[in-house]
Amino acid sequence: MNASYRDPHDMTIECPACDGHIEARHSEPMSDTMRRLYFYCPDCGFRAPASLEILYSLSPSASPRDGLDLPIVRADPLRGTINSRTAKRAGL
Repeated sequence: MNASYRDPHDMTIECPACDGHIEARHSEPMSDTMRRLYFYCPDCGFRAPASLEILYSLSPSASPRDGLDLPIVRADPLRGTINSRTAKRAGL
C-alpha cells in the first residue's frame, strides 16, 4: 500500500506531544449535544480532556426528541454518478 494513502474512515487522533495515536479512554455527558472525552497516549503517557459537540443536523431525525433544538443545515446534493462514501462532493 502507498505510504501516502490515508484511509478516509480512519478516526485516529495524533498525540500533540509525540505524534503517536491517542486513545479515548472514557467520556462523560456535558449536555444533550456535547461530551467530554479523556484521551491517553500509550506511547508517551500524555493525558488530556477534549470536547465533542454535535453542532447541527444534516438531515431531520426520523424520531426527534422533545426539547432538543438542533438546527438542520442541509448539505449540497451530490451530482451525477458518484459513490457518496468515497467521492468528493461535486464542485469542491
